[in-house]
Amino acid sequence: MGLVHRLPVLPGIQAWQAWGACVAVLALSMAIPLAWPGGRADGTAGRGDCRWRRWPRHWFAWALMAALAGSGLTAQRAAWRMAEVLPAAREGQAMTLAGRVASLPQRTTGLGGAEGWRFILAADAAAVAAGAPSRLLLSCYQMPEAPRAGERWRLTLKLRRPHGLLNPHGFDQALWMLEQDLPAAASCRGQGQQRLSRAAPGLDALRQSLRDAIDRQLGETRDRRGAGVLAALSLGDQGAVSAADWALYRDTGVAHLLSVSGLHVTMFAWIAGAAAGWAWRRSARLCLWLPAPRAAMWLGVAAAGGYALFSGWGVPPHGPRDRQDDRDGAGARGRADAQPHARPDGQPHDGGQGDRQRRR
Repeated sequence: MGLVHRLPVLPGIQAWQAWGACVAVLALSMAIPLAWPGGRADGTAGRGDCRWRRWPRHWFAWALMAALAGSGLTAQRAAWRMAEVLPAAREGQAMTLAGRVASLPQRTTGLGGAEGWRFILAADAAAVAAGAPSRLLLSCYQMPEAPRAGERWRLTLKLRRPHGLLNPHGFDQALWMLEQDLPAAASCRGQGQQRLSRAAPGLDALRQSLRDAIDRQLGETRDRRGAGVLAALSLGDQGAVSAADWALYRDTGVAHLLSVSGLHVTMFAWIAGAAAGWAWRRSARLCLWLPAPRAAMWLGVAAAGGYALFSGWGVPPHGPRDRQDDRDGAGARGRADAQPHARPDGQPHDGGQGDRQRRR
């Protein structure tokens, strides 16, 4: 998305048509045999050929098509999001709308030491139909009470476009908002703030209750810095870590450990799977219904998915959960995958050992 974000003009329909034509040509090339130098009509390499020529003839076309399709889809998604960015003509306009708090609110301090809250507001469908941005990064001060995730509020906002300073090796606010699908930012003060409803029972309410429990136990009594780190690791709430602490973690090279990454998800899945397998083996009836290793495997996948969902389902936890699915799905197909593949004549495939011996 960063590449599209820096383009002076968004790609037009002709550019996307050319991109699609390239992908289509590659798809057709995989259906039509390619002439490899030194290759035979049956797709196998002759004696003395390089090892890489024994690969499928179209491996490079698959790789190139996947790269083009993936980059094209990402660029198209970025273009759609940039097309939704607040128009420059609406910069600074005031608007009253209703929406739902779609993130864990973070305490913030404005000019003059005014205390407030920063959170993502998902506008209601009626407000979007009236021209409001679908999602906003909101900084709200002098609120009558602390907002909570999942609540619905009616607020009078001052809209502004995504922008920020871009210094070398610094934080790119506009790019971050594009990645988070935030087409606009806004601020509000004092007047016109009304809570319409409390949060309904669900994932948002559960995350908020756990965040409040962390603040009560650590934040307000003993260690606010520790509360922010614990919230970041358990809930994926990286905004709970102060800017000074982030600078310290970057300087010491441990900032990557403060996000819910594949390491955390995988460790949690292993622990949950081991505990589930231990408990499963205590029941003979359950073991007869489903073997304990396979039960531990699927329960570990479920635990990884639940943890990734609970921590916000971002890219770092989402990828490991998918890879865990791939590994466990291959194992769940049983021992047949571990056996040698059968040839068309029914004999087991020997990896080419017999052919090499016959050539000798």
